[in-house]
Amino acid sequence: MIQRGIVERVRHARWSSPVVLVPKGEGYRMCVDYRALNKVTHTERHPIPIITEVLEQLQGACLFSVLDLTKGFWQIPMEAGSREKTVFCTKKGKFAWNYMPFGLKNAPVIFQKVIDGVLDPVRYKFAIPYIDDIIIYSKTKDEHIQHLKAVAALLKEAGLKINAEKSKFLRSEVEYLGHVISADGVRPKEKNIAKILNIATPRTVKQLRAFLGMVNYYRDFVPHIAQKAACLYEITKKYSSFKWLPEHDKAFELLKSEMENNCTLAYPDFKKPFVVYTDASGDGLGGLLCQVDTEGNEKIIKCISRSLTPAEKNYGITELECLAIFWSLNKWKYYLQGREFKVVTDHKALKWLQETKSENTRLTRWK
Repeated sequence: MIQRGIVERVRHARWSSPVVLVPKGEGYRMCVDYRALNKVTHTERHPIPIITEVLEQLQGACLFSVLDLTKGFWQIPMEAGSREKTVFCTKKGKFAWNYMPFGLKNAPVIFQKVIDGVLDPVRYKFAIPYIDDIIIYSKTKDEHIQHLKAVAALLKEAGLKINAEKSKFLRSEVEYLGHVISADGVRPKEKNIAKILNIATPRTVKQLRAFLGMVNYYRDFVPHIAQKAACLYEITKKYSSFKWLPEHDKAFELLKSEMENNCTLAYPDFKKPFVVYTDASGDGLGGLLCQVDTEGNEKIIKCISRSLTPAEKNYGITELECLAIFWSLNKWKYYLQGREFKVVTDHKALKWLQETKSENTRLTRWK
């Protein structure tokens, strides 16, 4: 890094942070522990794209390329006045960064701000940057080649380099942000699902939370996941004792099975009507947002679910089923507002709600 000018040796510094080695494959990655510095650093404001919104932009595309920027953060020079604050200490002396290191609280936001500015002419037209990963999407091969040239020209003008070995070009299916992208839709990355399936039965709260965190990243691909994981979340609460019972083992294996048999989420088509399926139980609420494709097959667009609050656990079943509809419609109002859609529920008693006046104030309010 010294020879490449990434860091430089310094003799005196008012700031210094320790180095930690993080396992990476068969070797280690050197990281600097900037927690103390980050506590006194002003927060930079710039939006990081929401992954689900990024994936929805790919509707209609058939060809994809994913560009990986070489040592992304190291392509952003540090401001001269800030270099002293990045000093880290090793056995061989103190060093300061000439380029932006990993670990600074504002590093991802600053990089996103830079790459958004660089790709602004094409951003969300046919290219979307998510920090140092850029996806390019097109409908035809000729169109895609032109899009690649346009993005390459903008990166070259800004002096940013891509890692050709890690980048993928002209693919009908690519891996991006932990997902597999194709013209048919989005599904979880098989490698990440395999990691979930290989997790042993948790013995501590920390291990269970780690498992639930991995599962939660792909919760959109599993219907009613909150209900299925309800008993597991209960024993992770602050004042709950961790006692692993047969019911927890059953839920743990069920979640693994659901992860293995996850669905592919189709892209929303705003020219077609939506269908909303809702359901409720004593454990939680769930909903599916669907559309019918040109062949008459119903495709899942979104899955949502959540557990009940303590107050909601006292509701009657009709109230819960109505709440499931109210919550789902509110959650998906971006898709449904101003459009025709159909709501499907298995609770027939709700049909009278639109036809008669209810004395239940809660149902009347949701109505």
